[in-house]
Amino acid sequence: MDGRCISQNELAKRWQISEATLERWRSQRKGPQFLRLGGQVRYRLVDVESYELEKMEVVADSQQQPLGIDSQPEFDYASDKRADIRVSYRNSITVPIEIKSEWHSELWTAVQSQLIPQYTKQKETEGFGIYLVLCVGGTEQSPARDGGKRPLTSTELELRLHR
Repeated sequence: MDGRCISQNELAKRWQISEATLERWRSQRKGPQFLRLGGQVRYRLVDVESYELEKMEVVADSQQQPLGIDSQPEFDYASDKRADIRVSYRNSITVPIEIKSEWHSELWTAVQSQLIPQYTKQKETEGFGIYLVLCVGGTEQSPARDGGKRPLTSTELELRLHR
C-alpha cells in the first residue's frame, strides 16, 4: 500500500478550501481520515483519493439515476480485476473507467496494462473505456515513461500520455 502523505496545507490547496475548513471538519469527524504525527496533521493520499471518489459517486448518483445512468465503484471484471468505476446507460452501453492520480506509480502504463487488456476486452464494453487522470499540479509525479521532465500542465500531461 502506498503510504505517501500530504499536509493540511497541501490538501487545502488541492481542494481550494481554507485550512480552517479542514480543521472544522476534523472536529466534526467529516472529511478524509487523517493522522497526527509528532503534532502534525497528515492525510494519506490513498485516504484522500478514496474520499474524493466517494463524494463524486454521491453527486453522480443523484444526477444520473433519473437519466437511466448507473455507476458502480470498484466493479468486478474477469480474473478478479476491478475497474475503478463502471458506468452503464440503461443496461445497453457499458464503459469502464480507470482513474489514476498524477503521482500514481502506474500513471504512464495503466492504459496498456489495465484499462485495455483487463476491462475493455469484455463484450459489454464494445472495446471502449475511459482513462481519467486527476491532475492538480502536484510535485510528486512519477517519472515520465519517455524519460522527459515532469509535465507542468494537464495539457502537457495529456499529450505525453498519448505518445
